[in-house]
Amino acid sequence: MLEAFGVAPGAVPAGLDARTALYRSVLADRRVLLLLDTPATPRRCARCCPARRAVSSS
Repeated sequence: MLEAFGVAPGAVPAGLDARTALYRSVLADRRVLLLLDTPATPRRCARCCPARRAVSSS
């Protein structure tokens, strides 16, 4: 998904925590709508949400 936001394939980190941090920084100044269909747990959704923006879930 990072590549869809313009991150070069070679710039995508290997670790999940580093990927999450990069994803959040890429989305920090963008407005996006992300639909997660039937996530296993709320924690799985949390990694996809930007740290400082309003988030809605139902």
